[in-house]
Amino acid sequence: GSLIERIIEWMDEFYSIRLSEEVKRSMEVNARRGKLQATPSFGYRAEDGVLRPEPEEAAIVNRIFDSFIAGKGLFAIARELNTMGIRTHRGNPFENRTVEYILRNPVYIGKLRWNPQGRTRRDYFNENIIVANSEHEPLVSLDVWDAAQRRLDEVKAQWGYKARPTAELKHWLSGIVRCSACGGTLIFSHPHYYK
Repeated sequence: GSLIERIIEWMDEFYSIRLSEEVKRSMEVNARRGKLQATPSFGYRAEDGVLRPEPEEAAIVNRIFDSFIAGKGLFAIARELNTMGIRTHRGNPFENRTVEYILRNPVYIGKLRWNPQGRTRRDYFNENIIVANSEHEPLVSLDVWDAAQRRLDEVKAQWGYKARPTAELKHWLSGIVRCSACGGTLIFSHPHYYK
């Protein structure tokens, strides 16, 4: 009896593994064809498997691109959107990484991005990511997209990993002064204390 039970468990596991491989393969085929496989990005809604612009959100997306190209920072744009009471699709406030994700998302130029390895996690230049043309309407022009990408690259090169301009920090020494022992930067933790 236990032998039969083990054989049945092995067959179930084998079936599950094969099913998983088949699902991943069909998702990759759909991604290469530019078919929607995820929740709609900010500025769009899904209708019959195709993205359709959401007029109010589309205007906000255009505002984000225009503000960023005009010289406003990611954190400043996020703060402005939060002040206006605008929230993401999940109801969360905007953060600088949310704004960066919008600026890096090729959905706004009529393409869909899919990572067969799972979430992109801001690794936008991963060679495994599939970017394919889709049939939805783009919200920004290719010129605006290219200008935003150039400025993002410049900002990232200027400030480095996890760095922000000193004008956006709580104290003028925050982010500048470093600990000689651990190399960490000075942070504001209490009205009268710094770490």
